[in-house]
Parts: sequence; structure tokens; C-alpha cells
Amino acid sequence: KLGSLREADFPFYDAQNHRMIDFAGPIAGRRIGVFSDSANRKFLVTDEAAGVWAPLMAKAAPKFFPAFIEELLSGDQMDAWCFWMAEALRSQRAVDFSPGQACFFVGPPKCGKSFLQYCITELLGGRAANPFEYLMGEKFNKDLIGAEHWMMEDPKNSTDIRTRRDFGEGIKEATVNRDIRVRAMCKDATLLQIFRRITASINDEKESIACAPPMVQGVKDKISLFKCEVVTKAFAPFKDGNGKVDRAKLWQVFLSEVHAVRSWLLQRYGKIPLALSDERFGVQAFHHHEILAELSSMTYEARFLELIDEKFFSDPDKVWTSTEKKATDWQKELMDFNRFESEKIFRY
Repeated sequence: KLGSLREADFPFYDAQNHRMIDFAGPIAGRRIGVFSDSANRKFLVTDEAAGVWAPLMAKAAPKFFPAFIEELLSGDQMDAWCFWMAEALRSQRAVDFSPGQACFFVGPPKCGKSFLQYCITELLGGRAANPFEYLMGEKFNKDLIGAEHWMMEDPKNSTDIRTRRDFGEGIKEATVNRDIRVRAMCKDATLLQIFRRITASINDEKESIACAPPMVQGVKDKISLFKCEVVTKAFAPFKDGNGKVDRAKLWQVFLSEVHAVRSWLLQRYGKIPLALSDERFGVQAFHHHEILAELSSMTYEARFLELIDEKFFSDPDKVWTSTEKKATDWQKELMDFNRFESEKIFRY
């Protein structure tokens, strides 16, 4: 049966013909084992997210986390985020790879926004990676493939509008594209379907907010904007006499109720109200009005409108009548009025 093949060589022959794999390693959203895609490529998953697929707790009632999230994301923000998080967990447990918006948490330093990101990492199974360079065009991204949470803290982005738009386009592709092109150094690229959720924490200074992507059509529905408040009451039990938070103790308390939080989210936020539902993402993107207004004011379109108002409508007593001119004539008047600002605006 073996022909000219020696019996000792048969295991190697069999492995090469029937057990060869195209990729081996952790794959976000996949469970340990072997699977094949529609092209009959074989993938060996060597690691999986911890605790995500454990049976849910009956009537889970975590104490610390709900109090923390209610204080950090006040008003209707808490429900919006909890529905987003519950939808992520539901998709992860079902292994259906449904897309989810990127979440931007904007708030003062040391308010608790980075702590929330660490909590998200644990809720999704404990694996995180920084996707910023990949979102900005970096080709090598193998470190992202085994991470369910793509997490950025104060991304060092430029305020230049072109760079911000590139950032937005990168997020747009990463949130909705089914497959990710995986490429390691000196390795051939391959397409993989992976689960991921993207978050970023940004300080609420104008310069920091200006690094976020502009909320333009095609990007706006793929990013949620949350305004974070300073957490005091939820952190109070973990502070010493000098008001310093015992971070180790705080983290241990959260870790002790991680699975209770998963169960609580899936039980309490199991059904998304029709008013909040979205056909693609499950839940609609949330945009805090103050953060959205701040970002909108930073666009060149908004500055163009301001320049028009400064030039043509600064006199409150003037009576206006309908006037028509060619676009080039309007442009010349604005250039004569404020050449420096006009040149920057018309470039876009």
C-alpha cells in the first residue's frame, strides 16, 4: 500500500498531505481547535479568550461595576454602553463575528476611562493590543489577530485634517470589514475572520479631542462618543487616608466579579429596544452632544461658515437682500477679507 514509501516515512507523508495547516496561533473570537474556511484552508487555534464561554450565572448581581459605570457614564450613556458591551459578548459567545462600533471615551485625566478599557479587556477574555499603527496604514499586524480588544490610550495622532480622516477611514474598515489581512514580518499575508472591538480613551482638552476622526458621513455611524465624569463614590472604598486609590485592591475586586458582570450584562441588556437597534451593529452608535459639537466645530466646513459670517453677516443692523455671484467672486472676497484662513480652508 505504501509503494516505494518506507513505513518510517509514512507519518511525515500523511502529515504533509492530510494535516498541513495554513495558520497556527491564537485567533480572536475562535475557540481552541482546528477549523477550515470555504477555500479549504486549515487553521489551528492554539489559545482562546478566558471565561467568555463559561455558563452564565443565574440572576447575577455584581456590586462594584454597575456603580462604577453609572458614575463614569452618567445619564443615558450607561445604557448605551451596556447595550454595546452586551452585544459584543453575545456575538463573541455565538462566534458569529458581528461588527461593532468603535467607542471613544473622552474625559478629564484620572477620571476612570482607562480603567473602563481594562475592564473591557477582561470582559472580552483578557487579550488586548494597540491597533493605532495598523489603523494608520502599518502593514504588519500579527499581534492584533489574537486580541479581541483593540485598545488605544491617548492615541498620538495629529490634528491635521488629512491624518484625522485617514484615522477615521482606518476605523471604518476595521469595524465593518469581515476579514482582516494578517501579515507578520517576512511572512506571506493571509485573510482571517476575527472578532474585535475598538476603544480609545482621550483627555477632554481641545488639543486631544482634535486628534479624533472627524464625524463625517460614512464614519459617524461607526464611532460612539462618550463623555466620562470623574468617579468618586465607586472608588471611595479603595482610597487610603491621603485619598490615593489602592489600584491592586480595586483591580482584584473587579476580577472577582468579571463573570458576574458578563452574566449581568447579558441578562439585563439582553433585548435591545427598537429605538436603539441597528441592523448592522445590533445597537446604534451613541454620540454625546457636547463631544459631537466639539468635533463638528473643528471641521473646515464649520470654519468656512464662520468665515462667511464674519465677512458678510457681522453687521447686525444691515438689511440684506438676495445676491447672486459666481463662486470665484465669493472666493475672491473672502481671500481679500482674510487670506490666511481662506487659503487653509479652500485647500480642502
